[in-house]
Amino acid sequence: MKLLDKEKIIIITINLAIIGAIAGAAFSLLPSEIIFKNSYIEKIREYVTADSFNKDIKDLASNSAIGNGRERDLSELPESIDYKKISDYNAGFDPASSNSVIKKISSHVIILVGTGFLYLFAIVFSAVFSGILGSTIVALISSGLVYYFNQIKEIPNIMTQLKACYVFSYSGVVQHLSGTELKLLADRYYETAVMVKSLLTFDWQLKTGLFLSVAVLASVLFDKRTGSYIRQLEDKISEAMRYQAENNKLQTVMTDIKKIDDKLRLLSARLTSLQTLTRVISKSLDYNEVLKETLKVVQQVINAEKCSIWLLEENSSQLTLRECSGWKDEEKSGFNSSPAEDAGIVGEALRNGRVMVETEHRGFSNTKEGALMPSKACAPLKLGDKKLGIINIEKFQEDGKADQEELRMLELISTLSAVAIENSNLFKKTEMLANTDGLTKLYTRRYMENFFEAELEKSRRYGHPLSFIISDIDHFKSFNDTYGHQIGDFVLEEVAKVLKGAVRNVDLAARYGGEEFVAVLPETDYKGAFTFAERFRKLVEGKIYEDQKTGQKLRVTVSIGVASYPLHSKERTEIIKKADSALYIAKESGRNRVKVAPITKEQLAQMKQQQND
Repeated sequence: MKLLDKEKIIIITINLAIIGAIAGAAFSLLPSEIIFKNSYIEKIREYVTADSFNKDIKDLASNSAIGNGRERDLSELPESIDYKKISDYNAGFDPASSNSVIKKISSHVIILVGTGFLYLFAIVFSAVFSGILGSTIVALISSGLVYYFNQIKEIPNIMTQLKACYVFSYSGVVQHLSGTELKLLADRYYETAVMVKSLLTFDWQLKTGLFLSVAVLASVLFDKRTGSYIRQLEDKISEAMRYQAENNKLQTVMTDIKKIDDKLRLLSARLTSLQTLTRVISKSLDYNEVLKETLKVVQQVINAEKCSIWLLEENSSQLTLRECSGWKDEEKSGFNSSPAEDAGIVGEALRNGRVMVETEHRGFSNTKEGALMPSKACAPLKLGDKKLGIINIEKFQEDGKADQEELRMLELISTLSAVAIENSNLFKKTEMLANTDGLTKLYTRRYMENFFEAELEKSRRYGHPLSFIISDIDHFKSFNDTYGHQIGDFVLEEVAKVLKGAVRNVDLAARYGGEEFVAVLPETDYKGAFTFAERFRKLVEGKIYEDQKTGQKLRVTVSIGVASYPLHSKERTEIIKKADSALYIAKESGRNRVKVAPITKEQLAQMKQQQND
């Protein structure tokens, strides 16, 4: 008997080709030169102390960590000048901006993590045709490739790129930063480096477990059962050929064949649904899309008529309804939360970490209404020891029950969904870091400009007004010189909180730069904007800013400029200029006041004409 026949060689070749194609795609989609070219990084090494790149990014905040007397000369290199000009023709990226760098690194990491899920196709393929041994080997190879890309290739590369970005900003290529700004920059890059390293290490560990689990589960689901179906089909066909003359026996055989065919079709449909879910998980980081697709697959694969997903609130033991299918409106309002420690089937499923059915436990109780909600089956959403929530099935089609195969499928679905939900949560946190100012927790200027442009387009389409205000803390430079930057930063944080508390949910507050704050006010004309600005000004003026460390009680005031669409202009940049001009007028008029941008006689006549119409 040959060790490897032709069929096995073909299957092995196809598996290797799939893995090779995925690895090749990863190489092509993940350039090593994320931000700076390797040649430029080598030049950076020449202009700093020899062991600088062996230190943590956080240690680079002190001049002694990188300074050798030549680091400032780095800004004179032709390559440095070229990198400085990148933002002139690429408005979406600036190598001197920590927000741009973190966003670039985040996109790189997202592609890396998403690409790794493609190995699941090779594992499932191997399980179908090679059994548990073949699928386990493919899973181990895939895990090794993920380890290579995550731990050996990408983590050192990202660390080096972040250090190069810090030195690039330190050398003053774009602008000279103060010691405090360099320390904040180093801290931010260090936090990013720690998050990336933790995420990629967790990703590798997660995929190792996931790959092996899928290998085993897919082999159990597909290899044995499919082989059994095919053998039964072959036996029945042979029996039909041998007993063609016996019509009654032929009819029996045909009936059996139809049953097997129905099972095969059902298995094929379930596999297709799982492939769809896997494709959504590997491509989408949209939280709601993942939840909707998960319930859709549960209905198709498990024959559930009513089902739902409940997630644990952060730092809480309370489960909250996040998505449901087949529910009536009154049910949604009646059952919206449940304690995770409930004695019913939900609590047991979470505690035991396995799928449970109604024969093992009763339905769980809603804490708000005290009513019992039926639960036919429940699967926990978990990653290792971390519990995310549950998938609950309230009713099967035709009041049926789930067999063991369907429960195994439910367990597989919950595992895949947990991975997708966690990835979505990580992406949201990374995205928030990229779009939020580190000190004030307000949105960044770049994010504000994108939001402003989108809202301006809506205003043009629907004919709604749109206003923009820009504020500046009065005499802030003198304030900083008198009380120091730490107190100055404290006041910036407190003023930002006042602005954030004053805007509506539809508005957007952002830090424009330094001590300047702005707000975009959709569907608000210049009168409404003036009223809002005046209220904000009074809130700032009336607030006492008490530093908890020093006990100092301080007061500040703000000057504010207002401009509106379409009164002052129909273009974003021009509206901002008009508001800035109004801010200048407010300062020249004595500060601590609100000024609306002046309008021409033509604009005034046009406004009166619109009011008469």
